[in-house]
Parts: sequence; C-alpha cells; structure tokens
Amino acid sequence: MPGIDLRSSLKVSLPPSKTPRAKALHIYPIDAAASQFGGTALPLNMLTQATAANSEGTPAVPAKSLQYNSLTHSGAVIPNNKSLPGNWQIQNTFEKVHTPVPNAFAGQYPAELDILGLKFPLLDYASTLNLFKQWIAAREPHQVCMANVHTVITSLSDNQLKSINNHSLITMDGLPLVWYARAVHQAKIKERVCGPELMLRCLDQGREHGWKHFFLGGKENVLTDLVSAMQSRFPGVEIVGWHSPPFRPLSAEEDAQLVALINQHQPDFLWVALGAPKQEKWIAEHLTALDVPVQAGVGAAFDFHSGHVRRAPVWMQNAGLEWLYRILQDQRLIKRYLMTNPIFLALFVRDCMVKNLRKTVCRCSKRFNLMAILIRKTNNIIPAK
Repeated sequence: MPGIDLRSSLKVSLPPSKTPRAKALHIYPIDAAASQFGGTALPLNMLTQATAANSEGTPAVPAKSLQYNSLTHSGAVIPNNKSLPGNWQIQNTFEKVHTPVPNAFAGQYPAELDILGLKFPLLDYASTLNLFKQWIAAREPHQVCMANVHTVITSLSDNQLKSINNHSLITMDGLPLVWYARAVHQAKIKERVCGPELMLRCLDQGREHGWKHFFLGGKENVLTDLVSAMQSRFPGVEIVGWHSPPFRPLSAEEDAQLVALINQHQPDFLWVALGAPKQEKWIAEHLTALDVPVQAGVGAAFDFHSGHVRRAPVWMQNAGLEWLYRILQDQRLIKRYLMTNPIFLALFVRDCMVKNLRKTVCRCSKRFNLMAILIRKTNNIIPAK
C-alpha cells in the first residue's frame, strides 16, 4: 500500500517573538489517523499530522491532515476541525516515495520465515481462506502477493517491490521457495499456496458465503472465456464484473473511472492479472482507493482457467518444473527464467552451506565445552602433587 514519505523540513511560520523549541513530524495509516485525530478517511493513501511546540513548550494543536491522492498525483488538505493558535502556519514540502503501510495482519503470525529478504508467514490454503473471511467481514482492503522465484530475485534489486511484498500478505507460490524454507529454516510446510489454485478455491468455497469477484487484466476474449468457464465449473458463483485495460498507462481520468467501476460492483475479491511486478505495484497504488477486502495478483491464472494456455501436468507442478513447461509453451519467458533461476539456485546453495557450517561450528563448540567441563572436574577430583 503506497504512502508518502515526508522528507522535508517542517516550516513553521511564527511571530518574531516566538520560535519553536521543538518540532516533530508523525506519519500514520489513514484508518488510525482518522480515528485518532478526527481526519476524514477519504480513499487516499496516507494521513500525516504535523505538530510543533511554541516558545513555552506547549504542543500545538494538530492543524491539518495531509493526504496524497494516488489517482491524480496531487496533494489534498483535509481539515481536522482544529487549527493552530494565532497566525501559525505549517508548510510541508514532500517527495512522493512508495512506502507501503503495514496491513492489519502484520505481526499476527509468530511463525515467519525470511527468504532472501522477503518475510513469509507459514500458511496453507485453509488458513489463508479463513483470513480472507475475517477481512471480508471487516470490509478492510488488503493486498495479497503470490511470490515465486522471479518475485524473490527481482525484489533484491527492486526496493519498491520488496517493500510491497513485505507489507502485504505474501504466500509461497513457487515450490522452490518451499524447498528453501524446508532446507534452510527446517520449516514444516504442508503445501505451497499457489495463485491459480487459491483463486479456484475462493471461487468454489465462496459460493456458500456469497463472495463476489471482479476480474481485472488480460485480453477481452480471455476474460469472456474465463467468466464462462468459471460459471460453468462453479454454478452460482458471483462474478460481478471484469475489465480488460489497454496495454498502455492509463490517464488520470481513465484510472479514476476504473476505480469507480470496481467500487460500483462492491466485490469481495479483486483478481488482477497484469503480470509481475506490474500487478503488485498497481494494487499497492490503488489499495485504499478500492473498497475491496481481498486484492490479489494472480499472473497467468486467467490464461490457465480460461483454457487459452494449458497448465503444466500435475507431476511437473509437484516436481517444481512448471517453469520449464511454460518456457516450452512461450519462449519469450526464457530470458526471465534464465536471469532469475540461476541466481536463486546459487543463493539457495550458499544459504544451505552457511546453515550446515553453523551447525558444524555449534556441534564443535558443544564438544569443546563438554571437554572443558570434564577437564575441570578431573582436576578437582585428582589432587595436585
């Protein structure tokens, strides 16, 4: 969820006789700031509260909350029904940077693994679906990222993508990530949580809960076939809308219209298939503007489930060779996989070696400690001559 970073000097204009002793700048998520400071929670990204202290050291009353509108890329000042005393004025110059605000699930899971800088909670399909139920009941927007080897390696050089992943619900979409977790962290993971499979389970099990779905991305004929296939496969599923955006950046007006279209249908799930990392960044930029509890990027899931692209056989999926099958289908993916898979393999081997080395050092240290204890006890038993 992108926000803004106020890397600025907080300029407080005061009468000549008054100079502030201290000044501070605080940044809050929009929901927390709205509840705490009475700000208006518009569908923007971030609230900031600026405070200053007058010459007597008394904190000034919060003047205004500044929000950044990701749709029009312009700032908006929303009054808090309060103002600074006298003729104090606050001016902020700020630079927009993508700094996601943590989702509500952050810190919820005691078991969390670090895989090359990305933090993965230990989840299976059942626990993920239960979490979605809570989000939908609360009607709070959350981002879901399905990470594979390409995502992890790209995040090493793309700080924006890394920050988005670490402040979203991130799942192990790729089987090699499960291997890494088991080998390096000795994690007991039942299964990976794969985007295409998770989407099917939500469509299927969501029928008894009345969950509504919106599809974004892909070509128009792919979306048409996808809707038809899902309605045939899961009778009664509520697909409330779909949209195929043009293969170019949207204008501010088009972007606002798209957000309005999605919100008009009030879906519980927004499935985005724009390709990684474009889909993750798009969701992060629009997260709070959309009244959708679950917003997930699912990559090639639309192509698979619509029947336009055949998915790898189950045995290849279970063997972690789905990437090879995709290369055989689409040779344009060769560059992508050859640029990321070897790097992941090298880092995987490195971390396994470091893990084994630490184990060896730990065992040797324990043995030396034991020997030292035995020697001391022996010296205490045998009297010195």
